[in-house]
Amino acid sequence: MKSLVLFFGVVFAATAPAQNVVHKVVPFEGAEQTGVRLLYQKPIMQEPYFDLDGLRIETEKVGFFRNNHGYFANLCRIAPGKERYAMKIKSGIISQYEEIDILIYGGDALDLHTQPSVATNPLLATGESFQFYTKNNGAITKANFRNLKTDIGDNTESATWLRAYRRYRWMQRGTLVAGAGITAGSFLVKPGDVKFTPLSAFGLIVFAGSYLFEYAKKDALYFAVDAFNRQ
Repeated sequence: MKSLVLFFGVVFAATAPAQNVVHKVVPFEGAEQTGVRLLYQKPIMQEPYFDLDGLRIETEKVGFFRNNHGYFANLCRIAPGKERYAMKIKSGIISQYEEIDILIYGGDALDLHTQPSVATNPLLATGESFQFYTKNNGAITKANFRNLKTDIGDNTESATWLRAYRRYRWMQRGTLVAGAGITAGSFLVKPGDVKFTPLSAFGLIVFAGSYLFEYAKKDALYFAVDAFNRQ
């Protein structure tokens, strides 16, 4: 049900006309430029670029930009190589960004190149998690424990959540090692007689269960940032 609501919400956003949206480009160096129509263009056999009211702007010069669909960050300086972008999903002292597919968000309307039977596109923003952030609208930064500890660790409540994240990370690693050890050990009980046993199954369950800590880790980072923004 949640996936259907999200899908129809995205379709509505794709078809609804934008009103009073000031499009803009914020370069890594230089002055901000504004206009009425910003498009991401990717011609065949050519380098992609941004088109702001007919003005061509190379993608590597663009740090942030706004179009019909929201505010976005260019990840080229922290994730070099393939063109990667993230959409701002929550504003604050620490603004949160979620990675998206620029081919979906770069035009006048959302380009949903997924089939109706597919609930969501892997790089369609959900607002449920963030991988990048800015502090006081500064440079885009990876949302990992080390960076967040530096930027928000001086807040008592945030520090508590960061410690929780670190605890979940160690628990996850421990579960992975335990699951792998149990599974491997089950095959060594009778050397030369490799069979899948209940002990092997238990080891695989423990190993797979480590993935559940991903949700706890994401929640811990979210609550750490939320606490900092509420100060």
